[in-house]
Amino acid sequence: MKYFLLFLLASTARAEIKSVYFVSDGVPMHALLSGDAYLPPALLIHGSPGRVAQWLPQLQDSSLIKHYQLIAIDRPGYGESDTGNAHPALTVQVDVALAALQFNKSNLPITIVGYSYGGAVAAKLAVDHPNDLARLILLAPAIDPAFELPRWYENLGDNPIWLWALPTDWQVYLSETMPFSDQLKVLQSQLSQIHLPIQYIQGEADTTVSTLTAKFAKDKFTGAKLSVEMIPGMTHAILKERPDLPTAALLSNYPKINHRKRTASYEYPEGNSLEKGLQADASDSGAIEIGSDQE
Repeated sequence: MKYFLLFLLASTARAEIKSVYFVSDGVPMHALLSGDAYLPPALLIHGSPGRVAQWLPQLQDSSLIKHYQLIAIDRPGYGESDTGNAHPALTVQVDVALAALQFNKSNLPITIVGYSYGGAVAAKLAVDHPNDLARLILLAPAIDPAFELPRWYENLGDNPIWLWALPTDWQVYLSETMPFSDQLKVLQSQLSQIHLPIQYIQGEADTTVSTLTAKFAKDKFTGAKLSVEMIPGMTHAILKERPDLPTAALLSNYPKINHRKRTASYEYPEGNSLEKGLQADASDSGAIEIGSDQE
């Protein structure tokens, strides 16, 4: 009985989460970290509106931190990142997201998980920084400009009186929405430049991001190794309804670490592999304990 209880406690233990603050291009930012800084990074980017707390099921998952350092950001304007001040340019969103990687010491390619609006940020990041990424996991990504035009109530974002009367998160959300479709029109012509594995996951009952976006992804990600999974009965609220899905996606193709050679390999669907050396300071006690899988 004693050993069973010890096993139960070990199997249900939650990962330790660290809150950090930093400044990127003058934007004060907040992020939550979980896992060893010498493990390959997984960057988690929420939607609009949204907050870093949406990723707590992943940040607390002890199985994930065997393979990754998880880095979840409050996007600019939300949570504790420059609260209330919108930064709608996708280039700014990409820059501040990448700045959070300063807390990772592995120098290994990044796995990006982007939800809704965060999916567009993830795609833009892959276009602008292709050599820094390992793969994309897109959760109901808002990437098709035809379906991201401002709705009638979102057009009220042009009215400062209306904005003033709304909660802070909605002020930022509406400010992001107005120029979003035009930015996606530019981005869509660049999506074929992405040559990475992409997992696309969306609910068949999603009424926030059109389910036709899956076809758009197939048409535009022509250079990528794309897989599309549509989940019956699930709405847009993936992180609330099915937090197991992003967790499973992260675990489905995690980087395989060779402790002896100090390398990490990423096995791609077509059998190709990307291998890069681990960068670690041997004088740091955390440099030797990289994950839990010994090869």
